[in-house]
Amino acid sequence: ELSEHLDLVTSLVVSVNQLGWQKFDVTRIANSWYTSHGHAREKLTLLVDCTGCGTNVQVSTFGTEHHNAIDLSVDTK
Repeated sequence: ELSEHLDLVTSLVVSVNQLGWQKFDVTRIANSWYTSHGHAREKLTLLVDCTGCGTNVQVSTFGTEHHNAIDLSVDTK
């Protein structure tokens, strides 16, 4: 089951009245994950469920913006 592989689960409901680009700052929770769980050398994976978005997701990290191809699969290993 997927939930067995998740260290942190959170959600943010976005109103359909606010269509368009939305920004979500995950800095605090990412820092908390790395410092409190001893995962400093592990990769943090961000799962985004955006029904209807297709590949229209843009990830901004460390002050740069990347238009990444979205991997629609989940590797639970």
